Amino acid sequence: MPRDDLTFRRRSEISDLAFTLLGGRVAARDFLLGPVPDHACTVLEIATGSSIGQAQITSMLWKIAARRVRRYQ
Repeated sequence: MPRDDLTFRRRSEISDLAFTLLGGRVAARDFLLGPVPDHACTVLEIATGSSIGQAQITSMLWKIAARRVRRYQ
């Protein structure tokens, strides 16, 4: 897959965001490769499939991060 490909850029952006907001590689991988309820695909497939899918998953990640309780607050 060429690096300038739109799908690659979407995958890179959503993976980086998941890594940052969810706290690491394992959490990001588990979230992105997890199944989507009522769909026969993964979260990553939705995020890379279209700009709307990417926006939906980005919004979901920010909501998850906002609900997380931080230990030292």
